[in-house]
Amino acid sequence: MSTTWLELRRSLVERGQLHEVFDSLSDVSWGRNPKQYYEPLLITEHIERLSDLVDRCLSLRRDIRDLEILAVKSGAEYELFIKTSELDEEIEKLRLLANSRQLESEGHKSATENFGDASTIERGYKAISMGLHNALQDEVSNATKIAALIEDRWKQVRSFQAAYRERFTESGNAHNYGERASSLMRILGLQVTEALGRTEALRIGLKSIYSWDATELPNLLNLATLDEFAVWLLRVKQELGLRNEHETVADQVVPLVQPWFEAGSSVMKREEFDAAIGQTTDSPVTLRFSLDRRAFFGQEVRLKGVGLAFGNRFGLIPTSGVDSIQTADSFARLSIKIRTPLQNTTEGDEYRRPDIVLGNVSLHQNGQPAAFYEGVCIDNISPFGVWEFQLHPWIVWKDATAQKLNSGVLKEKIRDLKLMFRVYSPAKATA
Repeated sequence: MSTTWLELRRSLVERGQLHEVFDSLSDVSWGRNPKQYYEPLLITEHIERLSDLVDRCLSLRRDIRDLEILAVKSGAEYELFIKTSELDEEIEKLRLLANSRQLESEGHKSATENFGDASTIERGYKAISMGLHNALQDEVSNATKIAALIEDRWKQVRSFQAAYRERFTESGNAHNYGERASSLMRILGLQVTEALGRTEALRIGLKSIYSWDATELPNLLNLATLDEFAVWLLRVKQELGLRNEHETVADQVVPLVQPWFEAGSSVMKREEFDAAIGQTTDSPVTLRFSLDRRAFFGQEVRLKGVGLAFGNRFGLIPTSGVDSIQTADSFARLSIKIRTPLQNTTEGDEYRRPDIVLGNVSLHQNGQPAAFYEGVCIDNISPFGVWEFQLHPWIVWKDATAQKLNSGVLKEKIRDLKLMFRVYSPAKATA
């Protein structure tokens, strides 16, 4: 009668020949850990980490399944050995034909007793029977000794196999497939739990950024459904790759005080800026302002980076085109902490990314600002909403003299802050 793999596993566990972990492999499942939170906007980080996690999970599953095969095979083979070794021992003893030779020897002995000494022929047959009787008795004696040796040999073999079999339950032994599989299952559980958490964050991020409702995975995963997880991630990566092919990245400088919008309006009124910068204080100076789509030609954009530079009075030397203040300004550095706008997810959550500190804010001039940040605190956030800058009240200067923010660089107060954004417009769904 044929036996299924599951039935074989269970029967081996019940007879103590297989670790119980292998009987429950199909019943183990993992879900999300509600205490783990992953930032939904870090799409690239989630994709890269999930790719690594999927590879690790599939590799761990393969190792666990390999251990299962080895464990079942060794348990079944040991039981088979116990049964067949008894048969082999009996077969080897039967091949000695000890009983047959004993009966044959007794027949020749009886013939010897019945043959007389009256004639030469009788005496000859008697001698032949006696010789055969003695030879067969010798064979019977040897067969008895060989049978004892066969029995002892099989006893030694069984003892060795039983002692070796104990290695399969010895803690820390490489043959303890159950213990090894249990350890791998714990590792796999941690990996799958992290993967599910990142998957949920990725799903929310894709919906928030691209309005893309990626198919939701089941809340639980097990060894059998890891393949579905791998296929889900592959499809997401493919779709995201197609969208990225239609996205362009651009740098946009937005002045804070300089007129920039219609009717000469600006992001922040000059009077408010000057009043804040002119404060006589040793505490950080706070600037608050709002950005809307006008700053980005009306486009729906997301950020990849942010930079800052300060603007000062342009001291033109007549007919030269040279700024007489630029040299002094180039030695000044501001330290500014940026608090980005509140972010909203499609799940209705409102939260804020960690603050960014730019400690090398220099003069606005050609090229990218020296103070520029790209990283997890800015990646994919929406720039629309209320920003808050906290400016250190002191200016870093060339020499050791005190330079207060409210006094400016050599009495020239800071006139403006120039914001540089690295932005992209999320692509729509592909055909």
